[in-house]
Order: sequence, then C-alpha cells, then structure tokens
Amino acid sequence: YPCLVLQYMGQAAALIDNPEGVVNAFYHAVPKEVLWPVLILATLATIVASQAMITGIFSIITQAHALRFLPRVGVQHTNADERGQVYIPEANWALCFMTIAICVSFQSSAKLAGAYGIAVTSTFLVTTALLWLVMRHVWKWHLVPTLLVVVPLLIMDLLLWSANVLKIVDSGWVPIVVAILMCILMHTYRWGRAQEERVMTQESEVLAEELARTGRVPSLSDMCTVEALQVALKTSDFVRGDRAVVFLTSFEWRVPRTVGALASLLGYLPKAIVLLSVRFDEVPFVPEGRRATFEALGAGVYSVVLHFGYAEPLTKEQFSIQKAVAAVVQEQCEANPEFHMCGVVSPAGAAVPNEGHSIGGNSNSDHAAEDQLFAEAVEVMEAGGAADWQQQQGQHSNEGQHRTTFVLHKLHYVLQPDGGHGCLDRVRVALYSFIVLNARNSISFFGLEGPGTMEISVVRFL
Repeated sequence: YPCLVLQYMGQAAALIDNPEGVVNAFYHAVPKEVLWPVLILATLATIVASQAMITGIFSIITQAHALRFLPRVGVQHTNADERGQVYIPEANWALCFMTIAICVSFQSSAKLAGAYGIAVTSTFLVTTALLWLVMRHVWKWHLVPTLLVVVPLLIMDLLLWSANVLKIVDSGWVPIVVAILMCILMHTYRWGRAQEERVMTQESEVLAEELARTGRVPSLSDMCTVEALQVALKTSDFVRGDRAVVFLTSFEWRVPRTVGALASLLGYLPKAIVLLSVRFDEVPFVPEGRRATFEALGAGVYSVVLHFGYAEPLTKEQFSIQKAVAAVVQEQCEANPEFHMCGVVSPAGAAVPNEGHSIGGNSNSDHAAEDQLFAEAVEVMEAGGAADWQQQQGQHSNEGQHRTTFVLHKLHYVLQPDGGHGCLDRVRVALYSFIVLNARNSISFFGLEGPGTMEISVVRFL
C-alpha cells in the first residue's frame, strides 16, 4: 500500500514536469537507464498480482459454495494446515478461457483501462457497503460511529467511481456484464435450492399425514422418508434380491428418489438398503474412530454417515468411500447379517470393497454381464416369477461373491403442472436445471468411478 501510493505520487510529479508523458505515465516517469530493469520488475509484479487474483477467486468460490450460492465444485486443499489455500480446477480453466477471450477481443492493455477502472472502483464501493453490514450486524456498532467511519470512505469511493463512469462505453461494460451474470447465476441457484427444500418439506408433511391416516404409502415413487420406506417394505410385495445397494442421500432422514424409482419401475428392492450420507467436517483429517456412524433402522434398512476432513480427497484411486463402508461392514456384519452383503469377506474375516458386477454401472469392462443380469431380472419379473428371481439371486450369492452397488441420482427439474407459473418461473427453473446438470458430477466428486456404480435420472417438480 505505501509503495503504491509513492508510485502514484511519483507519476504525478513526472506529469507535472512533462505533461506529454500522460500517454504512458508509468514508463515516462522512469529514467531511460533503468527502463529494462523496471520493465522486468513490472512483469514480475504483474505475475504476482495475477496469482493473488486467482487465489482470491478460489477462496470466494469456496465461500460461495459453502453459503449455497454455487453448486458442487471440486475443491482441492493444497495445505492441510491452512483451509483457505485451495485449488479449484473449474475456476482455473474458466479464468484461462476468459483471459484468452478478452485478450483476443481487445488486443491491447490500453483498451482495457476502462474495464480496470470500473472493476477497481466498484470493488471499493462493494467493500464499503460490506463494511457497513459488518459494523452494524456483526460488531454491533451504534449508528453514529458507523456513519463517521463509513461516510468518508463512501464519499471518496463515489468520487473515484464517478470519474470512471464515462469509460463504461469503451471497455468498462466487461466487469459489469460479468458481475450481472454471476449475480443471476448465484441468485438462481440459491432460489432453486430454497424451492427444492420447500418441495421436500411439503412432500414429507403430506406423506406423514397419509401414513397416519391410512397406514400405507400412496405411491412407491413418493417414498421420501425412512418411515415411509419401512411401511412400504412391510406392506408391499417387492422382489427382495440378495444384494446390498448403497443409496447416497443428502440427509440421513430422507430416502432418495432412486429407491422409489427402482421400486415403482421394476418392483425390485435389495435385501440390504444402505442410506449413505457424506459429511465434511471443519478439520483437515478425521480419525478412523470417528469416521462413521451406523444405525440399523429395521426391515433391512441401514443408515451410515461418513465423516471426512476438508483435506481428504475422495478419489477413485484411494477408494475412500468404499474403504469406509467396508470398515463399517466389518464392524457391524455380525449383529446385522443382511449388512454383511455390502462387501466381499475374505477368509481372514476382513471386509473389502466390492468391485464386482452390478445391475448397472459406468464402466465398459462389465457391460455385457450387467446387461445380461438386468435383462434376466426384467424378464423374470415381467413373467411374474418373483420366487424364481429370488432363487436365482440366492444362487449367485452362494457363490461367495457378495455384490454391492452404489446408486446415485441425477435430478432433472421441471415446473409443477397446473401451478400457475409465469414466464419468469420457467426461465428460472430452466436455468437452475442447467446449473445443476453442469456442476461437478457426483460420481467423480465422491470417487465412485467403477463397475459397481449406477446413476439413475429422476424428475423433481419445483
């Protein structure tokens, strides 16, 4: 900060002595003898400044995701001791492409002077506004001292910003357009998440009322709570295959739509249904003793919550989730026999994650076996041979190869029919669906690439 002020004062003194140097005040203020060393120093300073901007963007995106303004992104923590030191591949590549596009479009730094002025002075204004909010609502300052601090800063910021207003036409529109687009995306995503939570709450309340009134689940696709799933398992005639399926869910109490999709479309559910939630704690590493919490909910339904630190990457090379589930299996399989199918048990009694076949997957190596197994299941169930299917599944399980499938969902959002929605709501839902579908894929985010993973597309009404 002091060096920057001194440098600007030096440029002002050079311009007073030589007004013609206003075209390039920085280099005209430098003696010719040290021009090249200063040029090299300025280049290095530019690199340092760009790295500071990139790091700042990484931190802002991480905070925006934590505040639920942005969808899932891949955050890589480069230092376990400093949570703020992160690397985000998506942001890095977006900056790369935007920088290339701007350089190709404007072709010289002189044409970008307006964009720089608007961006910097607008940042001053936003920072002052945020300072007001912090002083009033966080620090609990009284009105008068807050005004004494903020008003002088605001006057100075407005003077600087108004001096750059005329540059909007040249290139100052670039940061304004980028800011508006980002605000629209963040507001739309936060609105969509709020709508989604509202719909989930309504579904849970309606389902609870129906269960209390009739004691039955009105529709298999409406099984959104653990209580409803248990009632459906007891009252419906499902084919229960000798298989363990791990369904990923955002909340321990909520049954994902993928369970209802399997039940309603195929009339099939596995004997061991594991509802798996993943939580990231505020520590870099979680001790293995506090890695998982387990609860047997009854009727072959189990709840597992895995805890990971923010510096623990979930990659397919490390099998983090698979190993954690296998550890829970090893600990709980004696008390819960059905839960034993979540892994392959070696002769030594150690459970290891299964990488065998599944009903569906995302790997080309086992597509033939998976398709054959899926076709057999559909053919037998369409023929009404539930007992035959169960017998076949029992034969497969007796071969010593216990099969586990990880099931995730891919949501597609549409407006509720007959909801009286306007054009703005249609645009919002379409944009929200586009944001979610183009976010970091959940399979790669959780490191579940492999033949034992299946993704089911379901529709959610907003």
